[in-house]
Amino acid sequence: MTHMQKADRGTDGPAMLARRRVYDREVGADRMLDNCVLSFYVDIDALTRRQADAGHEVCRLYALAFGRPRVVADLGARGVDLSSPEDDEQEGHAWRHYNELMSVVPSKARTQIMRLVRGEFPDRHMGVSRLAEGLDRIADELRLAR
Repeated sequence: MTHMQKADRGTDGPAMLARRRVYDREVGADRMLDNCVLSFYVDIDALTRRQADAGHEVCRLYALAFGRPRVVADLGARGVDLSSPEDDEQEGHAWRHYNELMSVVPSKARTQIMRLVRGEFPDRHMGVSRLAEGLDRIADELRLAR
């Protein structure tokens, strides 16, 4: 096996080492058990379960609003949108609810929430604390138990 065929073992920094993992003999490397940004930060006690629940809800709404590509039939030069009115209504409702939740989030935290819904990790030095602050506001708006 050449170096190009070997599994990427990843970084060995403290954040990577804190992640839950299981060794996969077939691949010859660890598989991470935290499959999203939120579970990673809950596992290292940077976010509470309540904040993670708020994050999962805002991610769910974002995915409902934008998660599905449009299917278009090619009927000559025009084409026809094959999505149903029910799909459009569901996407519209999800988008409106997402925006209502984001309206209570401070602007500096909003950037971090936008990274979260795209599956990205927070950026900059204060990213995680701003993410937590924004998720607290969303959890309050959703009236999640403390």
